[in-house]
Amino acid sequence: MKKLLLIGCCLLLFATCKRKAPVHPIDVNVIALQPIGPFDALYFVQGEVGAFFHKPVIIFPPIRMPSGALDTTKGERYSADSILRRPIPVTGDHLPVIVALTEKDIFTTVRDKDGAVKLPAYKYAVWGIFGLGDCPGMASVVSDFRLHTADTAQYHHRIRTIVLHELGHNFGLPHCPNPRCIMNDANEKIATIDKSSDDYCRSCRDQLGLP
Repeated sequence: MKKLLLIGCCLLLFATCKRKAPVHPIDVNVIALQPIGPFDALYFVQGEVGAFFHKPVIIFPPIRMPSGALDTTKGERYSADSILRRPIPVTGDHLPVIVALTEKDIFTTVRDKDGAVKLPAYKYAVWGIFGLGDCPGMASVVSDFRLHTADTAQYHHRIRTIVLHELGHNFGLPHCPNPRCIMNDANEKIATIDKSSDDYCRSCRDQLGLP
């Protein structure tokens, strides 16, 4: 039994890169999904991620939300940083890239270059997000709380886009200026996700070594 300590870095909506040891999809043997409580789209995400990266995608048993992650300042929101710091047991000889999935609303604290909470603090201390991830690194977390819609196809596009976006950050991709690329920054607008294509742009694919 091995343990992988999941360490998060702050981001706005998707992820802001914090450089660590390089990670590359070629070097990843398996991608793991870690549901936190129930997650209805779990098997959809498993199929889409596996088909996209041509990697085995395993599902860990559900876990509880980490103790102390809840903040009630703006309703019920859970700290994405706390989720990423939670040790998760991993079996086998190789540690996978792990995507934690939750239906709960998640947040991070946005800080300025000096490490202080960005102003106005009431807005950025508990900043609601879609996802959080290492860039590059071995872990990310995605919430579908802000993605729900009566249009199933649109929901599937949203959750797929965000999961692939976070995995792109795990593999070292920064935000991309191409408005159609999955790696484009959401800029606080879900409309950006809805306008995204189903793929990385050619430049981002080349950086990942994808055909």
